[in-house]
Amino acid sequence: MSTYRENNIEFRIASAAAIGKFKINQAHTFLQVCRKEFDFDLASREAVLLSYDRLSSWLLHVERMFLYEEEKTPSSALIANIRTSFKDVLYAIEVTCIEHENVFSREITNFLKEIHLYAVVDMSVIFDVQISDASSSKAFTSVAEAVNDYLQHVLLAMHEFNNNVRLGGEPFLCIGDYSLLPKLPGFNSILKRAEFFRKCLGPDIVFVIKNFTTEDLSHPVIMALWNLGVGAMSESKMRRESIDA
Repeated sequence: MSTYRENNIEFRIASAAAIGKFKINQAHTFLQVCRKEFDFDLASREAVLLSYDRLSSWLLHVERMFLYEEEKTPSSALIANIRTSFKDVLYAIEVTCIEHENVFSREITNFLKEIHLYAVVDMSVIFDVQISDASSSKAFTSVAEAVNDYLQHVLLAMHEFNNNVRLGGEPFLCIGDYSLLPKLPGFNSILKRAEFFRKCLGPDIVFVIKNFTTEDLSHPVIMALWNLGVGAMSESKMRRESIDA
């Protein structure tokens, strides 16, 4: 007869709350990709849904890993497993896109690969910083919140792709709460996406910066882009110029 493992009720309460919040945000995101005014095409929409599907399953897997831990704080082995399994999920998403070219265009798959390249590095740093010295309850909550911020980042990035590449609208780049997470210094994620769009649309395009955070990040992002020779302006400035005209 196998040994019955008693539940850590404190952790169960915290993880249930974290997963519940994650699911609420997931539902909100699904509503966003269905809004007619955004006109998400099939590939952009399915890239968001696929990312949520795979990472929501991964989050439940991570919850199990925490439950089987004997330590009160996450072990180095658990943190390493979280990093590795997150990278594996992103790779599995890419494989799914490649295997279903009738749904995912080559451009959208390449765009996802660009996002995954910097996300693997970013999220490894985030996991190390946010969960190394935290209790298991707080650590899992931090993981769930970080992954939610990342998936919101994917939503904004696909909004960029859908507008910039598919619809040919005024090119823009978005700043979300993902940019506020404790990653490596700089704005590597937005710089990489800017490079991708310049390859698609030409080197002379000027991006409008849409800031969805509560912090004033538009100016430092614009300066980082200008330092690389990429033209950019804040959305607020564009609106002022439109009103003045």
